[in-house]
Amino acid sequence: MADFSQQVLKNIDKAAEYLKNNEVIAFQTETVYGLGAIINSDEALLKIYSLKNRAQDNPLITHVCLKEQIYKIAKNINKTAEVLIHEFFPGPLTLVLEKQKHVSNILTAGLDTIAMRMPSNKIAQKLIEKTGIPVAAASANKSGRPSPTHWKHVVEDFQDEIPCILYDHENQFCDFGLESTVVLCTDEKKLIILRSGSTTKEDIEKILEKYKLNTEVNLNKDLEKTLCPGMKYRHYSPKAKVILFNPLAFLTAGTKNKAAVLYLSELQESFLEKFELKYKFTNNSEYAKNLYKLFRECDQKKIEEIHCEIPSISGLGLALRDRLFKAKSQC
Repeated sequence: MADFSQQVLKNIDKAAEYLKNNEVIAFQTETVYGLGAIINSDEALLKIYSLKNRAQDNPLITHVCLKEQIYKIAKNINKTAEVLIHEFFPGPLTLVLEKQKHVSNILTAGLDTIAMRMPSNKIAQKLIEKTGIPVAAASANKSGRPSPTHWKHVVEDFQDEIPCILYDHENQFCDFGLESTVVLCTDEKKLIILRSGSTTKEDIEKILEKYKLNTEVNLNKDLEKTLCPGMKYRHYSPKAKVILFNPLAFLTAGTKNKAAVLYLSELQESFLEKFELKYKFTNNSEYAKNLYKLFRECDQKKIEEIHCEIPSISGLGLALRDRLFKAKSQC
């Protein structure tokens, strides 16, 4: 790994200057580290796609620090969307709304919608404030790789390809460890969760009930267009082969490869002894926060197989299952 000490910053003003000069930088959020650029520079936006080796039909997420900024970029914001903004911004929730005509097609991958969120991480908020304009971002990893939850993960993928990484010196790890939940909100009566995350379906339904809104909340079922990141292509994948298992099934599978296991349940020692590395989690939040970190750790230790327990489908388990199945995908 190259010496990146000069580029890892606590100085928000310097990081903002890079952005204002049409540079792409990495910065910490509460979900994962983002690779960001100002939204009014097509030159900078294209750099994100190039750096990540990302297809340009995969839209970026716009990050704001003030709710007023949303109304300058999106239009026709309905009552349901306003409620979600009021209750969940700032936080790990992204809303897909109709975009204003002046918004760059590069930012939105040519769609008439825009994905927007307000990060709760204080470093990210101050960066956007100092920059003076919303910041578009994607996870700060090469496309297909596990998302970064520590600045060292960003260095692994980019080293000296970007001018700086901005991080919180008090807590260098991201709080949630999974990308934001993304919800399509263009229909006031019908929400579609395009990507599951730490803001769960149950969380959203509880708020809608609080405001007595008769709005359906559905899970994405193969929409024709890629309306947000994470819907298309293989994602979140370590170099090791990811193998999923159900703890309720009879566990007899063996392995001759160098293997690790990530699990929640109480498993028989005869099963666990097959693995060189064992990571047990007490709950789904711990599993989610550490998933990408452990994927990268297994790669560093040249693990050949990572056996991952499939969590239940409720709550945060839904987001974990999404990431695990995408990591397993060979497409």
